[in-house]
Amino acid sequence: MDEDGSPRWLRDVVDGIFRGQRERLSRAEIQRRIEQQTGESLRIEEGALYPALRRLERDGMVTSGWGVSAATWRSWGARSA
Repeated sequence: MDEDGSPRWLRDVVDGIFRGQRERLSRAEIQRRIEQQTGESLRIEEGALYPALRRLERDGMVTSGWGVSAATWRSWGARSA
């Protein structure tokens, strides 16, 4: 477990999603990609996903921002070098 209580493997999975990624992804899209990569055998709840995303952001691996559409939403993207 990481210091925030989420499993370390979750960070690795989320990190893998962003490797080489150019577009920004919503939380729902990140969850969908995790399910895709694991053959839908793994479903991640928001309560576990958000800490992993915040940790990646803290470590400088991703950035986050807010978008505005029909509803306000947050997205994440790989930090460009």
